[in-house]
Amino acid sequence: PGVERFPRQIMEWCAGFLSGHMSAYGDFALRENDFVIGDRKIGGNAQAISGGRWLHHTSFLFDYRDELMGLLKTPPKAPQYRSNRSHGEFVTRVCDISADREGFVTGIIESVERQGVFKGLHVSEEEAMDVLEKAK
Repeated sequence: PGVERFPRQIMEWCAGFLSGHMSAYGDFALRENDFVIGDRKIGGNAQAISGGRWLHHTSFLFDYRDELMGLLKTPPKAPQYRSNRSHGEFVTRVCDISADREGFVTGIIESVERQGVFKGLHVSEEEAMDVLEKAK
């Protein structure tokens, strides 16, 4: 898609096409290596880059149990904007900004498909389980 094969450029490109959908939920931005709404992390990013190819992956945390999140230790290396906040103060749940999980996911898929370089692949749970079974 004409994006340099470096993590920052890939994340900026992704943030650009997601911003239309995500801005409906608040002040969406790329901060350091994370997608944020305001000053709270909503998505973590990772890339695999090899030769002329790359794969970008974002994890959005839809929900979690406070008591389990409280068990996590603060990582030794954290983004500066975290400002020593606990996980609960640093991360936001998608369900706190959108009760419509399907609409949230559909908006992301549509944002990706509008780029014209990707096409969403929709498989049923049964089809996915068949693939996993065959991979064993």
